[in-house]
Amino acid sequence: MTAGSHSRVEVPEAKKQRVTGSTRDRALTRVAAVTMVALFGIMIYAAAEPWFWLKQLHAVRATGWAAVVALLLSLLMTPLSRLWSFWKPQPGPAVWIAYRRAFGVVSAVLAWVHLGLSLGTYLRDSWPAVLYWPYLRSGLVAACVLTILFMTSFSSVLAVLRLKGWKELHRLAYVAAILVLHHLLLSPFAPRQWVLVVFGLCLLPAPLRALRTRRKRAGDP
Repeated sequence: MTAGSHSRVEVPEAKKQRVTGSTRDRALTRVAAVTMVALFGIMIYAAAEPWFWLKQLHAVRATGWAAVVALLLSLLMTPLSRLWSFWKPQPGPAVWIAYRRAFGVVSAVLAWVHLGLSLGTYLRDSWPAVLYWPYLRSGLVAACVLTILFMTSFSSVLAVLRLKGWKELHRLAYVAAILVLHHLLLSPFAPRQWVLVVFGLCLLPAPLRALRTRRKRAGDP
């Protein structure tokens, strides 16, 4: 047995779990802080609008776009970690996973803030439209999917529900992304060309998720 393998064996499992928890908390704090600062700046910009309905529209759009960006960044973390590992071994997989979770959690929270603002402003007198208009319906379903992913991002919830296939469950994030894409393409306020470009660029590295698995099957170290 080598010294390296001996050191790995002697690392207590509880200590590794505490480090992982600390990494997760730190990643979530950083992502949430950056998001709050960005939204605060957008809200200040919206407050300068002379028309009240424009202030509301800016708030709705800002939270919606922030949720979209957070979701796409969450999907990018694993492919980027595969690509990054070819150049540098650090940061390790745990860091990328922590930020993937952080962006996913923030995306779910922002999705519900976006939904709440929409129902409280321009949809205030027409809540049934959420179920009848296709783009609003897809947005609602996407928010529900993100809520499921949000709930299963915490170890305590997984323990209560006794879920073992949480990795497969979290692939529903791609379903949420498709629903969000449909929501944006049909939305009267979204620039469709930019939406297609952004989603195309962000989802293009998705096949890199399988890179490590294929290398192992091929016998690579």
